[in-house]
Amino acid sequence: MEKVREIVEKFKLDFEDAIHFFLSQKIGELISNDRDMQRIGARF
Repeated sequence: MEKVREIVEKFKLDFEDAIHFFLSQKIGELISNDRDMQRIGARF
């Protein structure tokens, strides 16, 4: 929750938008770090 709070303060987002932003970053990291996705050339 601390990361979401930092996003709220940094980007002046409401809580719901900050959660969506945080989760989309995490999903992007998972995709970027996944070997199968790297093999097919997925970029996020």
